[in-house]
Amino acid sequence: MIAEDVTNQGKSVFYNGFDSPYPYTTDIMELFADKDLINSVSLGKFKLIDLTIMPEYEILKHKQLALLEMCLKHIKNRDFVKIINYVLDSLIVAHENHLSKDLFDSTISYLAKAREYSELQPLFDEIIENISDYKEDIMTYAEELMQRGEQMAQISMVQEMIRSGLELALIEKISHLNKKEIEKIKETMH
Repeated sequence: MIAEDVTNQGKSVFYNGFDSPYPYTTDIMELFADKDLINSVSLGKFKLIDLTIMPEYEILKHKQLALLEMCLKHIKNRDFVKIINYVLDSLIVAHENHLSKDLFDSTISYLAKAREYSELQPLFDEIIENISDYKEDIMTYAEELMQRGEQMAQISMVQEMIRSGLELALIEKISHLNKKEIEKIKETMH
């Protein structure tokens, strides 16, 4: 991810990969095969921010970006519940430094795409309890995630009924979906 550098030294590239520390060159020019092309384009200077080795207390110093950086750092953590306090602390810091609504929405959307609702629910509960300014937004995200989960469960159920060879009329009756909706699900199975 590329963003304006929090140290005001240009643009930053955030790294949150599995290999730690960042195992490649930090000179962006070396990453391009066509040297003539890259030399003809002015990319400016980039600073690598290796989130894999950056301590949480350092991330919290980045004010508004702390929330995004903390989520990027821990998004792959197997036990997301264990890092909820880090995310909450970073949200508090970002909020105190006038976190923009767009950055908040983008970060929560990123979390919603990367993690299951059941993993995010404890975080959402903590946000509602500790930072009431985000209560309505979080409740909206929670509702959307629950609806998405219900839709996915319904699709899975219909797919299983189709695989089992149930008649279309029976699937319609059980699932409360119409023929067109069931056909659409059936098409995605191929």
